[in-house]
Amino acid sequence: MQALVIGLGSIGKRLTKILIDHFKFKVFALRTEIKDDFYCENSQLFFQGTSWIEVEEFQPNIAFICNPTNYHISSAI
Repeated sequence: MQALVIGLGSIGKRLTKILIDHFKFKVFALRTEIKDDFYCENSQLFFQGTSWIEVEEFQPNIAFICNPTNYHISSAI
């Protein structure tokens, strides 16, 4: 399974770690900028990017919206 996590703040990081460590998901984090601030032992299952084109290429099966609340609707549409 492949998951999209929109936003990689504290909640997004926690969810990403659970998805990778416990369920072996490949996770793509959609962020406003690429950062080197996330570590997990299975780093080959973690990808990040800044554009919806990259999301389409990743082809996630499920998405989790973890960005600030005031961005939830625009992220979902």
